[in-house]
Amino acid sequence: MPEDIPDFEHEARLTLEDLDIQPFWETEQVHAFDCGNEDLNDFLSTEEVRRYEQEMVGKTYLVFHKGRLVGFFTVSQGGLRIEYLRKWKSFSRMSEMKLEAIPALVIGRLAVDGGHQGRGIGRALIKYIAGMAIETQGKMGVRLLILQAKPESIEFYMKCGFQLTVPTARERKRKNRTMFFDLSSIDEIA
Repeated sequence: MPEDIPDFEHEARLTLEDLDIQPFWETEQVHAFDCGNEDLNDFLSTEEVRRYEQEMVGKTYLVFHKGRLVGFFTVSQGGLRIEYLRKWKSFSRMSEMKLEAIPALVIGRLAVDGGHQGRGIGRALIKYIAGMAIETQGKMGVRLLILQAKPESIEFYMKCGFQLTVPTARERKRKNRTMFFDLSSIDEIA
């Protein structure tokens, strides 16, 4: 993990050094995890997380603080279609390159245990995931972090530097909103 990744706009009280991040494994704590969102809880405690791993469509990581499961996230490779980025001049040259989509690391799920929310764990995980993407840049193209934010999570992601995409026709039909973080905005890698 690169040490030179700066803090995001919304500073975390806990740092990455306070957390132990491990690839998914079956533990009793997985079944007791409760972030306050039934869909996220069910993903972690049912066969779905194992299917994602088995089919190689997402990699899930467990996050521990002092031996207790306090969060998890799932990432995969993907892209964001240029049409979602029309209003940003920095992406206009991408359409000149005849790209249909900008390569991205996709955050499929990210959750923090209800008893540990508000302590900076989510912000630390965003920083960790950005570090994963930056490491990937040495091996393949990746410009963005992208995700589908639940309405109640949009403010959190905005404080972490994410922006809402242009609301395309496809986007207007969804409850969740597409958001992105441009990795080139991190000075050390720009």
